Amino acid sequence: MKSQFIYSWDKKVQRSRTFNISQGGVLLESIPNIKVGDVIPIMMELPKIPIFPTLTEKYIFNLDPLQFNREIIRLQIEIVRIHEGPISFDQSIVPQMGGKFFKSSDTLVQDINDYVGCYKKNVVYLLNLIADLGQGKKHMPLLSHIANLLGYQIKDSISLLRQKVLHDYQSLEDS
Repeated sequence: MKSQFIYSWDKKVQRSRTFNISQGGVLLESIPNIKVGDVIPIMMELPKIPIFPTLTEKYIFNLDPLQFNREIIRLQIEIVRIHEGPISFDQSIVPQMGGKFFKSSDTLVQDINDYVGCYKKNVVYLLNLIADLGQGKKHMPLLSHIANLLGYQIKDSISLLRQKVLHDYQSLEDS
């Protein structure tokens, strides 16, 4: 989940971005003057993405990621690690911090679990479409559109896309 969020720290409200989310926490772009153990309040959106394998291709092609319903969630994150390194499959070095959800309500935890579960099903579907390309099946327009809906770009190559999606799937399996 690559999106923006707002946070409050040092009597200021500012904006940063997320790199991914799991059932237990979130990977964020590092925030200045925050260290491991700090708890920060954040607000971010949680898009309501449909489960693509349950939809017709025609319906999928009519989907626009900017029109997904979104829920604004408020939560606290306890910073558990800070890392300065490359973003997965990207050459740029971006300071990152991992935070675990801190004292979250059962409803919020369920909303995040639902999002992660749905995303996982869609990632598996995307991986299957990529595998079908190797078997001569012509699903490139559908594959490209679903990749876009999930926030992936196919600007480099299908093999790089496959690596990124597989990496994200494995991260979801670990959560």
